Amino acid sequence: MSDNDIPWAVSPEHAEQEQHQMLGLAARVARGESVNTEDESRLTTWLEDLRAADAVVHYDSETKEGWFYVPRRPGIDRCLVREPEPGEAH
Repeated sequence: MSDNDIPWAVSPEHAEQEQHQMLGLAARVARGESVNTEDESRLTTWLEDLRAADAVVHYDSETKEGWFYVPRRPGIDRCLVREPEPGEAH
């Protein structure tokens, strides 16, 4: 999985949340697409905060919240999203 992947089927009620928007922006930038200055600034700040917290994004469509920031697992979570446990699907 790479930083530009959103590996989950996102429920409509979670699609407008910040984590989904930021992952989408990160994917656009990774593909070399241009983004406006405001979005670029938002993405930069979000990525800095994620790195500072040493966290990744996790999604669970079965919860009201949907999106979570969880601790990065060294050697496992190498991009922006939580890698699934062996045998677990996104």
